[in-house]
Amino acid sequence: VTSLVGKGRKNLRIRGAKDVVALPPSRKIFLYLALAAVLMAVVLLLILRRRRRRRKEEEPPLIPAHELAYAQLRRLEEEKLIEAGQVKEFYVRISAILRHYIENRFRLRAPERTTEEFLLELSGSRELDNKHKELLRDFLRHCDLVKFARYRPESKEVRGTFAAARKFVEETALENKCSRVREGSRGQGQSFRI
Repeated sequence: VTSLVGKGRKNLRIRGAKDVVALPPSRKIFLYLALAAVLMAVVLLLILRRRRRRRKEEEPPLIPAHELAYAQLRRLEEEKLIEAGQVKEFYVRISAILRHYIENRFRLRAPERTTEEFLLELSGSRELDNKHKELLRDFLRHCDLVKFARYRPESKEVRGTFAAARKFVEETALENKCSRVREGSRGQGQSFRI
């Protein structure tokens, strides 16, 4: 066997082993993490898009505020609460129908306020003319008498209350700026289902 070191073998010194040296970190892990994050973002976007599409399919169509009020008034009339002796319930419901119509149609927050608070806000509003403001004032105060003061109206007064609610909706729905709302939802600019 011939040595490759040759003549320099006499000066050859063997040194001790060095410590273990760590390899530089692999950058593949960062690539895998970035790929996983992108994949998760794509999946999340697809899920959100599918939910949005389902929601749009499930949402009821927008209907004018006055049509919703008419439908609610018809249902109230068909329930025959007055004939059943549920006068207070009738007044609670008819008041709620008109208050929510006002909110949907004119963006006035009628359902969340007491009658006096609402009438105070209404007095400074230009949404309604004085004739309609007066009709509303009389209507709401009459309803409050039945709801809170145990006033028992005669059948003629009950019919007048129902007629006043219908008249208010008819007269204020004639304008072209009727708001559209979704049936069954609540909130400002949205309807209330009874």
